Amino acid sequence: MTHRGENELVTARIADEGIRGVILDISRLEIIDSFVARVLMRLAATGRLLGARMIVAGMCPAVAITLSELGSRLTGVQTALNAEQAMELLGWRRPTEAAEEAPRAS
Repeated sequence: MTHRGENELVTARIADEGIRGVILDISRLEIIDSFVARVLMRLAATGRLLGARMIVAGMCPAVAITLSELGSRLTGVQTALNAEQAMELLGWRRPTEAAEEAPRAS
């Protein structure tokens, strides 16, 4: 599948399923070029236009520096240090954490 096809698949799911939050985990991405930067920005922008909260997680310093040097801006996109932090931003909790916070019956 091409990057264009993947972008269309993600955006179709956002629209069809009413997805309100998307995490783009790029923690395995050690380097980035202008093509990948454009794909990432396009996907993030399209998701936002469809009403989804877009969070890029796991960006390493080298990727952040390269994006900055390329003049790429992830406007309107939140960032998180890792996927777990991104899930917390979307309000997701681990089942054990949610159970601990639930009111206890007396």
